[in-house]
Amino acid sequence: DPPTVAITVPAAGAQFIAPAAIQIEATASDPEGALAKVEFFDGGTRLGEATDRPYAMRWENVLAGQHALTAKATDEQGASATSAPVDVTVLASLRSAEVLADGSFRMTLLGEPDRPYAIEFSDDLKTWTPLRTEPVAVDGSLQFTDAVPDGLIQRFYRAALVLLP
Repeated sequence: DPPTVAITVPAAGAQFIAPAAIQIEATASDPEGALAKVEFFDGGTRLGEATDRPYAMRWENVLAGQHALTAKATDEQGASATSAPVDVTVLASLRSAEVLADGSFRMTLLGEPDRPYAIEFSDDLKTWTPLRTEPVAVDGSLQFTDAVPDGLIQRFYRAALVLLP
């Protein structure tokens, strides 16, 4: 019989802020002997492995996006099993915000490369106006500048991931 394995941490649906550090833990056993290793994956990308209990690792600097985590247990005879996926979300984060010498406002976000974000502004936190929609650059950053009108005392900004069909 093959081993059994399940991810216990994080919980399905967990959310983190980029750049995230995610602790991944799994339980695993082999009915016929000892385990050789437990590997951890994000989709098809191998993240790391543990060879002893507790079967755990810390995934560092995780960019914004949807992630499907799995664990694969392999026993000493080479038989293996893969856990059910645990879906987690890493949300975009604010890297910097500043008012420039000319009075304009510049903001840089961290997000999942090539994913579009809708940037909106509000002067009262009640009515939001679209500013523009832009994809995150290959390096995981999205930077935009807004020319703030003269005499404006405050302006608020938000960025929302545009859901893909």
